[in-house]
Amino acid sequence: MAVFTYMAGRNDEAARDRAFYLLKKYTSATLLRRAIDLYAEFLRDFEREIARPEVDIDYSCDLVRFLRFLQPMEYARPLLTDPARRPEAFAMLREAVEFSSYIWGRRYEELGADDPKGLFYKLGYRRNPEDSIELFGKVDLSSTLISLLLGTLNKAAQTYLSEPVWKARSVMCWTYESIFFDALPINHVPPIVFPEKVPPCPPRNEESEGQIWSGQTIPVTGIWEPWSLDPNVGVRCPNYFLAGDTASQYQLEGTDTLEDVRWRLIWKDTRYTSGGIPEEESDYFAPEQLAVLGVRSRLARAGTTCPESGDWYSPQLKQRQRVEHGDPMPGPETTRWNDDVVWYLRIVEPEPIPELEDDVIARLGYNPVVEPKPLYCKPREICPKTGVWLPIVPKDIEGYDEIYYPGTPALMPLFAEQGKPMMRLRTYSKEDEARVMWKWVGENGQYIGRQS
Repeated sequence: MAVFTYMAGRNDEAARDRAFYLLKKYTSATLLRRAIDLYAEFLRDFEREIARPEVDIDYSCDLVRFLRFLQPMEYARPLLTDPARRPEAFAMLREAVEFSSYIWGRRYEELGADDPKGLFYKLGYRRNPEDSIELFGKVDLSSTLISLLLGTLNKAAQTYLSEPVWKARSVMCWTYESIFFDALPINHVPPIVFPEKVPPCPPRNEESEGQIWSGQTIPVTGIWEPWSLDPNVGVRCPNYFLAGDTASQYQLEGTDTLEDVRWRLIWKDTRYTSGGIPEEESDYFAPEQLAVLGVRSRLARAGTTCPESGDWYSPQLKQRQRVEHGDPMPGPETTRWNDDVVWYLRIVEPEPIPELEDDVIARLGYNPVVEPKPLYCKPREICPKTGVWLPIVPKDIEGYDEIYYPGTPALMPLFAEQGKPMMRLRTYSKEDEARVMWKWVGENGQYIGRQS
């Protein structure tokens, strides 16, 4: 549960500061690129696991299906720091996040993906996505991060305040009654963590000039604050709007009715006008699960002996706890769904040492950390590396979702061999063809049609 709770009339300014911080965080390029990276990491890990000799079932078709959801993410990634095209990137991520309903949908339910004897279960798949761990924990966290954005943009989104949800009271996501509520996984809001010093929210906009009434069009992307028509109610929780959005009504805290309000701009979103990431986003270690599901970690199950002293975190219990080496790991051994309770300890990776030459590093016994660079190749150019290549096609190209190479459905991955020309993608013009390219995504491609 978030450590901050709103109390009307007692900590209004503190609530404004925290709401402003979360709005910027949930719409940031840093958080959304992290979501994309998590899904890409899942694909690499999944490909490696299904290629192990002991795996006797062919999961290659599953990998191909999972790869399809990566494509809109790859399109969106560079646009997240392009102010004019961020709405386009958000739409692509809304399309991509369908991977969650696919992975935890009817297909895999009927295939028994949560069978403890199966590979998916061993890789962390659980019936409920919020209970998934390890590889599939990364997928769920990726979905959760994108859902934070979508819940911020969608003014019709609701937060459930209790279980079961079918008889629970629900409220708009961005009111002071709901924004700090992270107790129920069904809302896809991970544990909220604020920095030690929360940056201040800009002062209230006392000028009525330029205010937008509910139902009117928002002219400027940024954070707007709702002013109630009742002077006794005053100013309520800030919201993030995109230019062109329709200004929403506001659900006054403690009520079930929507009211017309006057929205006033308090912060224009100019974060990415330079095309780079603002320094303030460097501490966006966003939802706490990133500490265990998005990086390398050591795990221990509840009831077993702690293998290493440290601050351990359990995504099933939503708890962080200090446990000393040799002590029993705390908590119940299983959840109410009879899944094992697992604790994680983040493994701190060694820092790279760029000042030293490779032979010096080798003599000293260091292993430098090298971040692989993305590898691209244009159609008809010589393939630089054998493996699976994903077509990257800008969405503004006519018929982008129908582009293909011979013998395949649209936009399928391709297995290409080093030294051979890359397959041409069929577009409507040579100008469009010059804008498409292939991206290397992995080595295992025996299941994909090879180029002739």
